[in-house]
Amino acid sequence: MLLESFSDMKKNLTCICGSCDFSLKFSYDKPAKGDKFFFPIENNYLHEIYECARCGHFLAWNSFDNTVLYDGQYAQTTYGDKLKATFDNIINLPHESSDNAARVDNILQYVDGYFPDNSPKSVMDVGSGLCVFLYQMRKLRPDWQYLAVDPDPVQSTHARDIVGIDAVQADFMELDNHNNCYDFISFNKVLEHVFDPVSMLAKAKGYLKKGGLVYVELPDGSEAAKEGADRQEFYVEHLSAFSMPSITILAERAGFVPLSIERIRDPSRKYTLRAFMNMEGAR
Repeated sequence: MLLESFSDMKKNLTCICGSCDFSLKFSYDKPAKGDKFFFPIENNYLHEIYECARCGHFLAWNSFDNTVLYDGQYAQTTYGDKLKATFDNIINLPHESSDNAARVDNILQYVDGYFPDNSPKSVMDVGSGLCVFLYQMRKLRPDWQYLAVDPDPVQSTHARDIVGIDAVQADFMELDNHNNCYDFISFNKVLEHVFDPVSMLAKAKGYLKKGGLVYVELPDGSEAAKEGADRQEFYVEHLSAFSMPSITILAERAGFVPLSIERIRDPSRKYTLRAFMNMEGAR
């Protein structure tokens, strides 16, 4: 996922809830344990996590331009020449050890109860990455239609040529040719990477069919913070981590009605908030 232009957030930290009342939660003068590093350090490294006093949302501030984290090809910097091997490893995990298998099971259970008929559905996955999500969805619902959207050319090619999923290489915020086509749109661990998650989520309304459903997964900062600073939820590429109140605020500010919000611990031990939502008055 590509980040928007960097600005000096520290001078004007404003929460998703509108508050400017923050306290410093964690400060890093080097990458956290386990944090991947995408670029050489040219100046002093400083990565800070601030917590909103009103809603418990977390915002990150870095001493460097965040866009350098995603310069060039994100997949290349993350996986190198092991992208296919990483994909194969994930899809071959035992079911009980797979975050993705648990995600798909939960989604299909909810979707099957939400839609009044059993007709094939159309699905758009925003920030599709390695495309493990749509791969598993297609295994269980082979008659549905799927589209992977990702700005990274390597990952888009992988989705299309290796996974066999229709793919568009594009910044979702610039996509303009799929209006009102989809029954289901997913944002799996995507919105924490952008400066304006409200605008990105709101854009989904233009691609959603009447009565359609949106699914969002986000890092649960509230639970992660209880274990200290060296948590993946606060890694440097994450511009935010959420709380139960702030994911609700995200949905409502983007023009959606939250139907279900859950706090879970993934098989990988990540702390996650997941939500289903639709447009107000959609049903």
